[in-house]
Amino acid sequence: MIGMRYVFLAFSMLSYSALLGPAFIHLWIYAGSGNANFFYAITLVYSLAQIILVADALYAMVRVDWEQHEGKESLGKGGEIVQV
Repeated sequence: MIGMRYVFLAFSMLSYSALLGPAFIHLWIYAGSGNANFFYAITLVYSLAQIILVADALYAMVRVDWEQHEGKESLGKGGEIVQV
């Protein structure tokens, strides 16, 4: 997770969808007070969170690889960039 920038946002969105997804299914199917748009919206949030995680991980991997091959700077222990 070194170099990833949007970890908090992605995990917040995943937890948001994990908590509200079952509630929206219950409202739509069992209670009859919701409609499919509630469930559709929460699945869009879930999909967006997964896209953000994958894109951020790929960016971090490419950036760390580039910095190691470039040799000018590298990531320190806490994820900060230090001059070599």
